[in-house]
Amino acid sequence: SLPEATLTGGDYTLGTLTKLGERMPNVPLIRFDLAASPLSSDAYDALVLLNVLEHIEDDAAAVQHVARMLKPGGVAVIEVPAGPELFDDYDRELKHFRRYTLQGLCRIIERAGLAIERKNYLGGLIYPAFYLAKKMSRIRPKPPAARERHVKSAIGITSRFNFLGHAIMSLEDSISGSVEFPRGIRCVVTARKPL
Repeated sequence: SLPEATLTGGDYTLGTLTKLGERMPNVPLIRFDLAASPLSSDAYDALVLLNVLEHIEDDAAAVQHVARMLKPGGVAVIEVPAGPELFDDYDRELKHFRRYTLQGLCRIIERAGLAIERKNYLGGLIYPAFYLAKKMSRIRPKPPAARERHVKSAIGITSRFNFLGHAIMSLEDSISGSVEFPRGIRCVVTARKPL
């Protein structure tokens, strides 16, 4: 909790900002393209990008802007979907350009001049089941008309993650500080702008 923090929300899509504005009416929201960000340099103590970079064609330019906008000593937390080999209709329907490896994400971040402080895969313990589901999806692709229904169904199942799923994720959270997973369903990196 940061009681003195000033929050600002941003996204490229108006629909996302409208939903966020309804849930958080006191947070100023900005609509912009991160790969061509008009926001000020050296202005932010922290930037959090959850499910952002995979939607941007020029992800390297977006991360360059993240580095530019951070104050010296500022922190960026970036989370993206993992597993380029698992890219499928689900990703296409969500308008993803790519899925990432942890090493590839770190390279983009370091090339922007940020120093990696923490990195790991999330969902390492559930990766085998996720891998199987993604491979089955690629073997049996859905016709275009059925993709949207499939994606909505998959999102619904994920949002109702059952007790076992929560227990597995809690276990993973308790060991992730001392274990670097070789694979996972998401990559998460914390990086800092040098002073």
